[in-house]
Amino acid sequence: MRDFRVGDFALIFDDRDRIFLCLREDLSVWNLLGVRAEAGESPWYAVIREVKEETGLDVRVERLAGVYWRPEQMEVNFAFECHTVGGMLIKIWESVETGYFALDEIPERTALRHVARVRDALDEPEKTVLRTQLGTSWWESIERDLA
Repeated sequence: MRDFRVGDFALIFDDRDRIFLCLREDLSVWNLLGVRAEAGESPWYAVIREVKEETGLDVRVERLAGVYWRPEQMEVNFAFECHTVGGMLIKIWESVETGYFALDEIPERTALRHVARVRDALDEPEKTVLRTQLGTSWWESIERDLA
């Protein structure tokens, strides 16, 4: 039996409700910034830390936008809506490119479950969405093929 996992993701919106995405160098896919909390670290602090480490940006967590259960992976993911409050954007090896995208401009090679999380946050701005996300994404298929 696999271990239960928890993932923490940042939904970073600008003042025009565009979402911040990173193009991963290793898989050539766009995604939300995500991390697993370190021992003793809260999920929301893990997101703040990861955003700073991966982008140089300082963010404030505004709300828990969604909780996503992925039964096939024995994984629950928290999606936190965040806003930039400082820092300077830096480039690291993992991200070939970064940018803000309107929902209808999200690049084609973006993890579909991440697009669903963005849509949920925009469609339900006063609510925490609880959703089961089934199936293996094409991103996980790529990861499996590279292993």
